[in-house]
Amino acid sequence: MAAVALLWALLPAVSGAESNKAVLDACNSVVRILSYSSYTEEAATGTGFAVGAAGQPVELIVTNCHVIVDSAGNLCDRVFVVLEDLKHEDTVLAATPVAYDANIDYAILAIEPITARKPMVLLSSTQVERAETVYALGFPGVADGLNDAGDILPSTVEDITITRGIVSKTSAQFNGVSYIQSDCTINGGNSGGPLVNEQGYCIGINTFGAAQGDSTYGHIFIDYVMQVLDEAGVPYINAGSARGAAASGQAAGGLSVGSAIAIVAVVILLVISTIYMFKRAQNSTGRAGYVKKRIVKQDPNAVPYETFAEYQARKQAEGFTIRCVSGMFEGNEFTVEDTILFGRDAVTCNIVYPDGTPGISTLHCKLMVSENGLTIMDLDSSYGTFLGDGTRLAPYQPFSLQSGDSFYLATRENAFTVL
Repeated sequence: MAAVALLWALLPAVSGAESNKAVLDACNSVVRILSYSSYTEEAATGTGFAVGAAGQPVELIVTNCHVIVDSAGNLCDRVFVVLEDLKHEDTVLAATPVAYDANIDYAILAIEPITARKPMVLLSSTQVERAETVYALGFPGVADGLNDAGDILPSTVEDITITRGIVSKTSAQFNGVSYIQSDCTINGGNSGGPLVNEQGYCIGINTFGAAQGDSTYGHIFIDYVMQVLDEAGVPYINAGSARGAAASGQAAGGLSVGSAIAIVAVVILLVISTIYMFKRAQNSTGRAGYVKKRIVKQDPNAVPYETFAEYQARKQAEGFTIRCVSGMFEGNEFTVEDTILFGRDAVTCNIVYPDGTPGISTLHCKLMVSENGLTIMDLDSSYGTFLGDGTRLAPYQPFSLQSGDSFYLATRENAFTVL
C-alpha cells in the first residue's frame, strides 16, 4: 500500500511534465499571419496554425477571418504566412484564402507545401471541461513591442508567446456562434492562434477579449473548422477518433481490453455529443448552426499575388502617411519617406511644436521608414511617447506601426494615426 501511495503521489508531477512538453510540441504547428489591404491601405498581423494529415507536408493554415479582412469588410488582397521573420524573405509565404466565414470568424488559407511546421492535433470543443487548464499560443503585438527585433516580426517557434489559464465556461454563444470562455490572456496579434489543452490538442481558436473587464476571453469552437474539413474530405489529425490518436503518435497498440473498451466508449460519446451540439444549433437558429461558407475560387486571369519582397519594395516606394487627429496640427497629413522628427527644436525637427508646449520635449520622438516598414522611437522624452492603447514606449526602442495604428506625444491632445 505504501508503494501504491508513493506512485500515486508522483503521478501529478509526471503528468505536469508531460503536459508542458505537449504544449511546447504544439508550438511546432503555429505561424504568424501578415495581411495587407490595398483598398484601405491597412496592414495587420495575427496568428494561425497548420492542419492536415500526420507525416505529410502542411498546405493549410487556420486563422480568424478578421485577421485577413480590413476595416471596410474587404478580404485583404495580400496575405502572408511568416515562418521566421521579414528579413528572411524565403520564409514569408504567399497565402490564399480557400474557405472563410466572417460571422463565425474562421478562415482557412492555402500555402505551398512546407515541412517547417507540422499539423495540429484537433479535439472537439465539446470535450472541454470547466476549470480545465488551457494555453493560448500566438504572436501578440505587445510582445513585439518589447522585443528589440519586433519591427521584423520574429516568428519562429521559439518566438511564440504562451499564456495559461482555465476554462470559465465550456460553451457560450455570441451572435449565434459557440465559443469557449476562459481567463487565458490573449491580445491583439493572438487572433487566429490555437487554444490547446494540457495534451497539446487544439480545442478552440483565440478570437476576442471582453471590451470591459479583464480575464474574459473567447475562443470559437474548433468544430466549425473540423466540419469544413470533413465536408471537403480533407484529412486531419482528430484526437477524438482512433484514427486521429494513432496518426498523432499516441500509441494505439498494446492496450488492455478494458482500455480499448474505454476508448470505444469515449469515441461513441464524442459522436453523440457532437451530433447533439449541431442539432441544438439547428433548432435554436433555424439553420444548420453555420453561416453558409464562401469558397474562394482562383480566377485564372487574375494577377498573381506579389511576393513579400515585391510588396515591401512597393510600400517602400510609396512611403507612409500619418494624420494628426488632435492638437495644433489636427487635420494635417504628413508623408514619411525616410525620417520625421517631432519636438520643439526648429532646426532639427520636421514637425515643430512651439516652445512651452506642455509635455513636448526638444527632441521628442521620430518615425523611420526602413526595409521592414514604419517604426516609431521615443527619444527619451520627459513625458513619453505612447501607443493608442496607452502603452508608453521605452526610450530608444523602435516599435513597428501598421496602417490604422495610432500614437500620441505626452497626452492624447497630440495624437496621430497611420493611414
